[in-house]
Amino acid sequence: LKAYIEPINQSEWETQPLPTRTTKSTDLRLKEFPEVSSCTKLLEQWPIDEDVAPTNSDPFLPWIHDVFPTADGKFIQFVAQNKRRCQSGTQQTEIKEFMQPNVALFQHVPVKRMGKTDDNVDDGQQRYRLSTHEDADEDGIETRFICRFKPSMEETL
Repeated sequence: LKAYIEPINQSEWETQPLPTRTTKSTDLRLKEFPEVSSCTKLLEQWPIDEDVAPTNSDPFLPWIHDVFPTADGKFIQFVAQNKRRCQSGTQQTEIKEFMQPNVALFQHVPVKRMGKTDDNVDDGQQRYRLSTHEDADEDGIETRFICRFKPSMEETL
């Protein structure tokens, strides 16, 4: 198992708008996990400890916190998400600053319903567009997820 860690220069984040990324593959730092050596022992060998997790070196990496090989060994299912920290308060400034890429995931997106069809598609599904806060539907001002329930296909924002 290998992770490629991107060097981070947070001083660039002060530039508005954000500058174009210039990282090349040769800039990436390789982090190897030689202890991950067997599919049958994958669950116990996976590097989730705080001191070795790749997300502690590069907050843009997804946090792969569970892995499950199928019984026949043909596939491996990964459970990944962004590693969100619950550390808060005035004493946690260093970790909060470093984890800014993950904190950005808490930002909402305002959306407005457009209707159930357009000129090219007639599948009856609700369509949405990004909008301003002022133009967003009342229940779409602070959207993070669109939940669609089956079989009724009812949606909530």
